[in-house]
Amino acid sequence: MILRIGNSAHIFKDFPFIPVNDKANVLAAIKKQKPKLLVIEDVHLNLIKAIGSKIPFITYSDTVNIYIIKTSIVSGSKGFLLESELDDKIDAAASAVLSGDIYLDPEIGREVIGLIFKQGRITYASLTKRENEMYSMSQQDFSAKEISEILSITLKSVRNALSTVNRKLSKVI
Repeated sequence: MILRIGNSAHIFKDFPFIPVNDKANVLAAIKKQKPKLLVIEDVHLNLIKAIGSKIPFITYSDTVNIYIIKTSIVSGSKGFLLESELDDKIDAAASAVLSGDIYLDPEIGREVIGLIFKQGRITYASLTKRENEMYSMSQQDFSAKEISEILSITLKSVRNALSTVNRKLSKVI
């Protein structure tokens, strides 16, 4: 059985849907339903980490974003789908994950590789790994607040780091 956890009540493939109200609500639903697989909206990855579920899960998002995909993989996700593709791809993704494999839709893989080439992934030697990461995100139009949330650091740390990056890069150019 597959259990979907998210905000929107979009129904797909007749799988039960659990709205995310709080941690206790999700834990109770998991205990009651005893799913073999969870399908989780990307904005709820921290919740899954917090409850410490050992049930394999697939993440879905409404956009292809390198950092969302990275965050979902680091969080333990075994697959990644676009929300618009849930109906069409969930069976293949679930089958792969439940047999012990991982699943990344080939179209998403192509888009991620395209984004990497498009953005150039320029690494400046004078920048630290973390500064490069934040600089790259800022070039993708992430706000300082979004960067702080994704990287789980304070907004002040992001602003300080981006200020340092700007100072370092102004010497390069």
